[in-house]
Amino acid sequence: FEIRVRIFIQPRVFYLLFDVCLGGIFMVAQKILVVDDNSINRAILKKILGAEYVVLEAANGEEALTILNHEHCDIAAVLLDIIMPVMDGYQFLTERKKSRILSSIPVIAMTQWEDSSTELKALEYGATDFVPKPYEPTVIRQRLVNILLLREAAALRNTAERDDLTRVYNKVTFYQKTAEKILSGDGKEYDIIYANIEQFKLINDLFGS
Repeated sequence: FEIRVRIFIQPRVFYLLFDVCLGGIFMVAQKILVVDDNSINRAILKKILGAEYVVLEAANGEEALTILNHEHCDIAAVLLDIIMPVMDGYQFLTERKKSRILSSIPVIAMTQWEDSSTELKALEYGATDFVPKPYEPTVIRQRLVNILLLREAAALRNTAERDDLTRVYNKVTFYQKTAEKILSGDGKEYDIIYANIEQFKLINDLFGS
């Protein structure tokens, strides 16, 4: 079996794989999914990003969803064209929103230069950012790094605030959030309900960390 640990060595994102079967530690670059029906555009992006990431390709949103469902743990971000056959970028973003896991993967929409209406609509549908066409390699790389760093920071903050097993706020964060709410001065009255689950410690000992 293997244990995965995600690390950042700017501007690259890696997984450290502790592989017991092979008896070693291996550093593997994270994956970027490029979704574009134009094979030339995919080739250009693969050339831009190939030295730093493993680049996967999909010709439309339907193919992209299939790849994401199988490899979402390894995919760091999606570069998404908007106008495509079979399933366009907007449909892909709509379907992505239905999955808590897939919606956590950042999507960078690729739009024509100065097409502000498409950019705005993509952001409204859930895209994290956008890059204009034609592609500027340094801009794409830096925007990708910025998004991945933000995602990692959010993941670390979420880990610090929530219980590993239940994903609800841990005790310290719960007290903090409750105090902030009560002292917010919004003029509302609050009832606090306390519930205790008998012998839950056994579950936490077995499945928690």
